[in-house]
Amino acid sequence: MLNSVGKENSSRENSGRNTNRRDFLKSAASGAAVLALSPSLATKSFASTSKSNGSIPTGYAYNPNFALFGYNGGDVPERVKWIDYKINQSGLAEQLEKVTPLSDPLQYIKKLHTAGHVSGIQSSVKQEDFLYSQGEIAEIAVSHVLGAVKDVCDGKLKNAFCNIRPPGHHAVNTVYTQGYCDYGNVVLAAEYALTQEKINKVLIIDWDYHQGNGTHSLICGNKNILFFETFSPYMYTTACDDLHAISPDDDVTEGSDRINVLMPRGSNNDLFIRVFEEKLVAAAEQFKPDMILISSGFDLKGFDSHGSHSVTSRGISQLTRIVMDIADSYSEGRIVSMLEGGYADSFSSESCLSTGDYTFYGLSECAQAHIATLSTGDVQAESDFYRRVDKYLCSPVGIYSQIFNKGSEQLRILNDRLYWDRGERQVISVNVYNLQGEVTGRLKTNGDFAQGLELRGLTGSQGASGRIRGPYIIKALFADGEMGTIAWRP
Repeated sequence: MLNSVGKENSSRENSGRNTNRRDFLKSAASGAAVLALSPSLATKSFASTSKSNGSIPTGYAYNPNFALFGYNGGDVPERVKWIDYKINQSGLAEQLEKVTPLSDPLQYIKKLHTAGHVSGIQSSVKQEDFLYSQGEIAEIAVSHVLGAVKDVCDGKLKNAFCNIRPPGHHAVNTVYTQGYCDYGNVVLAAEYALTQEKINKVLIIDWDYHQGNGTHSLICGNKNILFFETFSPYMYTTACDDLHAISPDDDVTEGSDRINVLMPRGSNNDLFIRVFEEKLVAAAEQFKPDMILISSGFDLKGFDSHGSHSVTSRGISQLTRIVMDIADSYSEGRIVSMLEGGYADSFSSESCLSTGDYTFYGLSECAQAHIATLSTGDVQAESDFYRRVDKYLCSPVGIYSQIFNKGSEQLRILNDRLYWDRGERQVISVNVYNLQGEVTGRLKTNGDFAQGLELRGLTGSQGASGRIRGPYIIKALFADGEMGTIAWRP
């Protein structure tokens, strides 16, 4: 699995210094300047294939150069690598068609962003050990998004997903990167779509955990765009007084062109589905969009290091299906989705910047479910990751807080000892699992219960100290048949 820091050697860096910037952008957008990744990070090439059944395929926009600029907080190269690896490893890539990037994206960027902002982004500094600056790659990301819009509008693709970085829904005209974002990718896509034949109205859906403040600002006054978003309170909610945000239980004001739904932390599949069915569907029925764009921020997922909702991969698939139903009714199926947020699994977030030892199981599996639904039209089964952990890991927690060290009602851990409440309640067995659901240890239950069971001397996989390697999940079976569960990291 792709879990190491992708850094290129100095010879590649030196060879890239002599590349003319404009020539590079044009060639990279078309794929000609894509450089080979090191063998440990390479994914199998994405082949454009014709479909035997003659159906119009789903498009996929990706360029390995998206991983060849540096680290920008939580927006790290591994985000797009893991998604690309997952769809190739699963065989989904064989059902997708490569998007043709649009050349010279700068002409469209300059129509939306001020000259000062564009200049500021272009002057971004390339980080040491990386080939390109974020500003260079931001233009290539735009070229892929616009190319996806064109291919869908031209009927070459039925819909498309853009696996891009940097993201865009926080970008405003500030002359610098905001919230990992440089250019307003989804607004650029909407404005470009409105120049295409048959496209007079565009619906933008943003399900990112954070508010799309950039999108909200950049589309201000454009009555041809309906903006529907769900987000957590106080997450980039600039100019809150102008948002007129509503709760999941409030009614939408008829004729609104900005629908901003504040989702309480811990919101799950059922609540998101209800909001989409009750509010989005009604708004779309009134607006009747000719095209739909999705700011697909997967940090609404459970177990995300930057969020505190509990949506699973199947929930993402169900939301995608609702959007597809809307598109089928009003937009001839036209959808372009693009990556916004979605970050490391929260159990690995603390150490990621110092060691590179972090994972993106949740992100890659949610993205796969989303793309698979776009491609097949079918709601996907729960992924392995969420099928095994959602019952006890996807629970309401504060932003950036760790689910680990949070006890269940029955179990608690203190100083490497496992305790349970309700006095002398008898425990039959205690098993320890890793995050893939595999049993990695068993605790003996004949110790002094009053002093707690020591989390040492375990059978199964152990660290050098004799303690089981974490993070892990402990399940205790009580004599009355109930099960206590706790997620724990030593």
